[in-house]
Amino acid sequence: MNNQQYRRSSRSYTYRRSVQKRRRRIVVSASVIVVIAVGGAILFSQLFHSQATEPSNNSSAVSSTQSVFQASSEESSPSSKADLVIDTSFAQWNQTCDWSMVMVNAYNPIPENWEDHIVYPPGFSPCGMDERIQQSVQDLINAAYADGVPIWISSGYRSKEKQKSLLEQEIEGHLRNGLSREQAEIEAKKLVMPAGYSEHQTGLVIDINGVDPNFYQTKAYEWMTQHAAEYGFIERYPEGKDHITGINFEPWHYRYVGVENARAIQQSGLCLEEYIYSKMHS
Repeated sequence: MNNQQYRRSSRSYTYRRSVQKRRRRIVVSASVIVVIAVGGAILFSQLFHSQATEPSNNSSAVSSTQSVFQASSEESSPSSKADLVIDTSFAQWNQTCDWSMVMVNAYNPIPENWEDHIVYPPGFSPCGMDERIQQSVQDLINAAYADGVPIWISSGYRSKEKQKSLLEQEIEGHLRNGLSREQAEIEAKKLVMPAGYSEHQTGLVIDINGVDPNFYQTKAYEWMTQHAAEYGFIERYPEGKDHITGINFEPWHYRYVGVENARAIQQSGLCLEEYIYSKMHS
């Protein structure tokens, strides 16, 4: 190889090395850029997630939101101002309330000043009732029949003696099933109140179409659910309220409270204890 050829070869080799170095620098630079970009994306994602999940430092805003939520929850509760329990006393309420809103249950006896207005209308014999609800009962039954739904009164007013007899019969039935006297009385009182503590003694109650646990599956019950309030009656012991009323679900048992109160109770979804309790604390 002569000198000229050698110089050409050397320049060619140097050029190739230069190109290779430039390529390596480009590859390295690109890799660094990719690494930085990926790392930045990951860091940004973590920071964004942290800000989204961490509570706000604005304590006043949090406090305000909580206050609104708590107020809303309390307003939706029928017993937000005090605790309504099964043995809540309504004695003071009974001294001043309208006759149609008297509270009688296992812990609140018929008031001593209660006046009987019991009559035995020929069309309902042998069932008695307070004469002040007689027309409402008649109107309710007439309206049901007009809609093709037969409704009849199977029980109304009960005397003190009759109530005692019914409770004892219920207790005897549980005793025959092997319960102790104490347990038999507890179970019996879930269906039959002791004398002096039964709404039936007020004459403001009617039982519809017999004591049938399946009454809630009938057209008569459906009709009563839709129209009873129009005549001043409420389903006294609704399903799911036994922890407040002390009485098991009785779809046949209706109590007169007046049209205005009946409609308000039906719309509220409250049982009578809850409704009166809310009025006591309003």
